[in-house]
Amino acid sequence: MSLKSGDFNLTIRMAHEGDVPAVFFMLHESAIAQGGEDELCANPFNLREDGFGREPRFRCLLAEVDGKPVGLILYFVVYSTWSSRNGLCIEDLYVTPQSRRQGIGRALMSEVARNAIETGCRYIQWAALRTNNSALRFYESIGARTLSEWMLLRVHGEELNRLSKAPTNFRPNRNE
Repeated sequence: MSLKSGDFNLTIRMAHEGDVPAVFFMLHESAIAQGGEDELCANPFNLREDGFGREPRFRCLLAEVDGKPVGLILYFVVYSTWSSRNGLCIEDLYVTPQSRRQGIGRALMSEVARNAIETGCRYIQWAALRTNNSALRFYESIGARTLSEWMLLRVHGEELNRLSKAPTNFRPNRNE
């Protein structure tokens, strides 16, 4: 997809393996901006394998202005038993600070929406930090709504390890 705005030429395209350095740079910048730099586990090696290996785990669209990467949206397919269809889950949306407020985030979201419709998905979902007011205002402006009836829950780190070792009364039948 290419758009021409008064001051720049915007192109949105599917990322490829050669884009891994730019993707990692933007993910790292996003982690810094959100105060989670120490929690970022992605690196160029696992991004290459996870996104562009034999069995890709995510898709990534790049936004470029005059050939220079200025934004990305990284997403993957999820399945809902409620809708009996796939959906797309956005993991990251990032636009460089100097390129914000120019419609690039909206263009990335629009392209993901087109991808969702073309592949039969019924929804797009994502999580946002409650403290990221500018992002929340942007999401509301494109028609997103907070799902008050659902809460995002997560088990990770030591809790995940402990849960994996928790005793249960379940005895799997290993003969099958």
